Amino acid sequence: MFPLTDHASRQPLGRLAATALLAAVLLATGCVGSAKTRYFLLSPTATPTANAAKPTALAYIRNCQLPDYLDRTEMVMRKSQNEVIFRDFDNWAQMPERMIQRILRENLARIIGAENVAGVKTPQSRSDIIQIDYEFNQLDPTTNGVLQVNVDCWLHALPTKTETIHNLSFTLPLDNESGDAITNAINQALARIAEETAAMLK
Repeated sequence: MFPLTDHASRQPLGRLAATALLAAVLLATGCVGSAKTRYFLLSPTATPTANAAKPTALAYIRNCQLPDYLDRTEMVMRKSQNEVIFRDFDNWAQMPERMIQRILRENLARIIGAENVAGVKTPQSRSDIIQIDYEFNQLDPTTNGVLQVNVDCWLHALPTKTETIHNLSFTLPLDNESGDAITNAINQALARIAEETAAMLK
């Protein structure tokens, strides 16, 4: 009877199985420890103003336009004039353009009163309406620690058929580069834009 021998052909299979097992363990470990995506919403932060001067016409926010690179679910940071960074694990829970329009409307209602701000649809029963269009050139959190804001505010007074444009440009500090800090800074920016808009409506 011949002695049992270990065939050479069995050794690669053994190594292959061990390698596959090790890869599976490493993959599982990586998945368990990987970062989880966080989702953020904006919120109105303007201070309600009981004694604010009321506008002579109903304010209606008709449009809010962002640059294409900002109107996406991933949070974006500007690194330089020609480079932006998409944050893999910090996302908006809603498309920013629509969310910003809603927050601007809610902020404005806090300042001048909800009865002086139209809802989502164009009011059909009134002629004393001022339509407002916001066109953002920048709403950029930057790696330099500031939020850069530049927005054109178009006011269309339907009763007089006049149109005026106001440009608002300012910066706000970022506490850090986290999703929470970016959300807080944009909340502050939208409150300030609503305050400036309220002043234009007087």
